[in-house]
Amino acid sequence: MLDPSVFMVLIDGMGLMALLALAYGSIGRVLDRGRGYAEAIGLVFGLGAVAATLGGATSPLEGSYCSLPYVIVALAGGFAGWRSATLAGFMASIAFYFVGDIEAASAVLAIAGSAVIGLAWRRFTRPQAGGSAFDFVSLALMLAANIMFFGALGSSVSVSGAPVLSSTLLTCLVAVLSLGWMMRREDRLRRREGELRIDALTDPLTGLGNRRAFEALLKVELAAIARQGVPLSMLLLDVDHFKRINDTHGHETGDRVLKRLAFVLRQNVRDADYVFRLGGEEFCVLLPGASRAAAVKVAERIRRVTGSANLGSADRLLSVTFSIGVSTARTSAIPHIRLYASADSALYQAKTDGRDRVCQADDPSGDLEDYELREDLPLASARRFAT
Repeated sequence: MLDPSVFMVLIDGMGLMALLALAYGSIGRVLDRGRGYAEAIGLVFGLGAVAATLGGATSPLEGSYCSLPYVIVALAGGFAGWRSATLAGFMASIAFYFVGDIEAASAVLAIAGSAVIGLAWRRFTRPQAGGSAFDFVSLALMLAANIMFFGALGSSVSVSGAPVLSSTLLTCLVAVLSLGWMMRREDRLRRREGELRIDALTDPLTGLGNRRAFEALLKVELAAIARQGVPLSMLLLDVDHFKRINDTHGHETGDRVLKRLAFVLRQNVRDADYVFRLGGEEFCVLLPGASRAAAVKVAERIRRVTGSANLGSADRLLSVTFSIGVSTARTSAIPHIRLYASADSALYQAKTDGRDRVCQADDPSGDLEDYELREDLPLASARRFAT
């Protein structure tokens, strides 16, 4: 028969597990699995394991089924890796020393076993990528066996009876399923939020950054001028006579041409550069660290490559040309709208002068020292702004 205190342990633990799951999701959103992510998860889950240890059942018999600290350590490793499991396990072990009713050595061994089980489970199930109820049940069974084994070693009370075994299995199953499913739900929500952010900043046809992404990033790059002491160049590109393509070959062909132009642009800039589709047949390229002279070279290369490329099919030759306006900012005092207006004015001049050409705008930053394009940055093979 189950000890009624088991249900109190489960009820008390639900609030703690919910807080840990929320903290797990919040840390993931802030640190995005970057530097310090695993350590932050380990610290928070370690505090959770300490709270579960100090606030849960602590007598030798009850200690065998007070499984929440072990589950917390295992899931810290299962979802965040070995650094997280190590930190959480160390903090839980210290807490067991202070509790004192359970033999510390066996408790520490059980914590270490839980960390190892969580890491092995992570390797074979990849919980962040999905996972089924069976995966969580298998983890609960392994943790229950681990707790029972080390509980028997360190307890002066028999822990092999049916009540203790059933209590241990029940608390492990409930804790693993509850906390594990909540953590997986946080992962799914975070991925969905990331997808929505990408969708909001990405042109759906070409996969390039859209106007919203362009405006946001342009402000960031202009602010970086003051910190890095390098210029920022902009290419504003417009496909010449694009309406003729739609009228002659249809909008499906026009869309295919735009997608292929996007690929050509990505192929002819560096990984450090940004390519956008601002709308219709208008594109923009931001070149951090590029002088006006270097930006003109890039623009001319794009114009030549585009003009000689077949953007149609194997049996139908289809080529287009770009008119391109170039503008360069060399001081952070230049408003982003002024840099864009300068490039737009140069683009208009290129159109007026006969199209299929590159025109330079008057320098909106004044006559300052020139810079050359940093050639240590590789050409982009396939750049997508959102990634």
